[in-house]
Amino acid sequence: MLIEKARQDGESTHHVGLQLASRSGELVCVVVDLLPSTTQGSKFMVEVHESRPMKDFNVLTRGLGNVMAWVTDPEGTVVCSNSSGANTLGYHKKQLENASFVKELMGSERR
Repeated sequence: MLIEKARQDGESTHHVGLQLASRSGELVCVVVDLLPSTTQGSKFMVEVHESRPMKDFNVLTRGLGNVMAWVTDPEGTVVCSNSSGANTLGYHKKQLENASFVKELMGSERR
């Protein structure tokens, strides 16, 4: 969907979280930028580059309104969330950050 948006609008999208499958089948989390460009032969393409490290992960969850959102590191620890995501789970935003999504937040019957 974001690649199609880049193709249609010609606008870059930054800091998109993706999970890629390694050759062994392990999921690897990466953050990428989608950069539309044109080749020398005038063909349109979207380049995918790994993003530079973010200093403020909350940029990813601001302005989402009532949409629940949180960002985890590869181990499943919440590094940031928006208030809606925290409130829906019964936490304050600061309580949710640094919690283990799998160990603390997901019910044992779902692990």
